Amino acid sequence: MEERTNVIKLRYARNGAPSGREYTFYTPEPVEVGDEVVIDIISQDRSSHGIVTAVNVPVAEIEPFGSRAKTIIGKAPEKEQEAAGEATAAAEKQMLDV
Repeated sequence: MEERTNVIKLRYARNGAPSGREYTFYTPEPVEVGDEVVIDIISQDRSSHGIVTAVNVPVAEIEPFGSRAKTIIGKAPEKEQEAAGEATAAAEKQMLDV
């Protein structure tokens, strides 16, 4: 039986595709290979996106990083949900402007 861990590997997203080398992160929620996730770079205000390339990575691979090991923020919002939210916000603003 495969051991489940909260350690993943990802590549930073460039134009919606994984690019560069892999990095190892903890994840607070279940993710799957191919999921787009949000990564906290410096603070909650400055984030980036990554594409998950491996899940259930052995904990031994992140242990050498100790307290420097990072955790992703979570899954990136779906593009369609973002667009729907923006359309709703625009409609509400227009109603308020009337």
